[in-house]
Amino acid sequence: MDNTSLPKRAQDLYEKGQQALDNGNYDYAITLFEGALDYAPAFSECRRKLRLAQLRKFDLDKPGMAGIYIRLALNIRSLLYARFLESRSNWLAAIGEYEKLLTIHPKNKTVLGMLAAAAEKNDMTDLAIDTLNAIRFIDQRNVAVLKNMARIFKEKGQLDKARDCYEEVLKINQHDPDASPELRKIAAIGTIQQTAWDKIDTFRDKIRDEDQAKLFEKEAKLTKSDVEIRDLIFSLERKLELTPNNVTVMKSLADLYAQVREFPRAVERLKKCIELSPADPALKRSLASVELKMIERDINIVKEKLFDKQGDEALKEQVRELENKRNTLRLADCIARVEQYPTNLMLRFELGSLYMESDRIDQAISEFQLAVKTPSKKIQSLNCLGLCFKAKKMYDLAIEQFSAALETQREMSPLKKELTYNLAATYEAMGQIEKAVAEFKKIYTVDIAYKDVAVKIEKTYRGF
Repeated sequence: MDNTSLPKRAQDLYEKGQQALDNGNYDYAITLFEGALDYAPAFSECRRKLRLAQLRKFDLDKPGMAGIYIRLALNIRSLLYARFLESRSNWLAAIGEYEKLLTIHPKNKTVLGMLAAAAEKNDMTDLAIDTLNAIRFIDQRNVAVLKNMARIFKEKGQLDKARDCYEEVLKINQHDPDASPELRKIAAIGTIQQTAWDKIDTFRDKIRDEDQAKLFEKEAKLTKSDVEIRDLIFSLERKLELTPNNVTVMKSLADLYAQVREFPRAVERLKKCIELSPADPALKRSLASVELKMIERDINIVKEKLFDKQGDEALKEQVRELENKRNTLRLADCIARVEQYPTNLMLRFELGSLYMESDRIDQAISEFQLAVKTPSKKIQSLNCLGLCFKAKKMYDLAIEQFSAALETQREMSPLKKELTYNLAATYEAMGQIEKAVAEFKKIYTVDIAYKDVAVKIEKTYRGF
């Protein structure tokens, strides 16, 4: 909704709410924003500010979970009433009830999910996307939410945003069964949409023969075989000759070349796309992805040669150079993504891991200290922090990280074994042999084959 078309009362309440939000008076801001929405339910910017005020109040108060659940239980009527309203297709009223529950617990993923669904049913897609983004902020590896966002963007015709969502899905799970087919479908749709420019007067000239028409039909059917892909590549190259600066066609060509592992051609097309659309970060991510695939292919080729020539130092050096190039590219790509999404703590963990792999320990520590704030990566981040401090011979700090992580681990899981081993190795490096042996024994009693624990324990009985 455009602010110029708002009822004056809604605009006044919104402006007062914004002032209260800026002053840190979150309760008053929430009341004012809710009042504005009573007058203008489709005022999406007001709902964003309402959510922001709810979150800031929640983070400031830091209520205990027990208290939150008690308050939610006392307000269960809002949830039941919202579901009743939905059964009557009164989506807008249901949204209002969900907002009441979010004032109590704005990070409740279940309620946020219900709100997003109701918003979409009421054709408030901006609110649906904002709400799904709120869930992503809480749970950054939620693939279902990303797919839902991609679907909405695709239905709205925002193919670039839909593609970004599916690419994020593949970063979380490269074997996701839906993401790759959907990306191919989006690429095909984008290519077909681009032909709309020539529908007036010149359309028959561009597809004057039956063979060309069949090729366009293949785009819509998502061709999969190499033969069909190469037919489609030929078709798109002909189209590119007619419109040499057509970014959509070039991006589709790059995707197709990558599918048939013609990586240099894919890189060439993507670099041209970036030259024409330098502000599009998705193109740069696609280029980095293709370049990484090309390097991985080259590494595998050299390793196959090395398998037959085990002692060939030149081939070994070639593998090292390619692996260093791959690591540098991965690091540069991750830094670029962190710069674009600085609050994404999952990316911070990934960047910290890459820094640690390249022995940039101080930078790694900085990233893990941020990543530790996300629950899904807290234990791994503590473990990595411990390893970083151990590498810097700051053993007391390393022990603090490993011990903090171990406090949450009850059963001797693979993760607990790793943490225990790292703690024992730190004691060993400090010369505190008795403490090291005590930790190694915890692993030895449940898994004698774990790393070199058996050797270390047996040495103690011969004099460590």
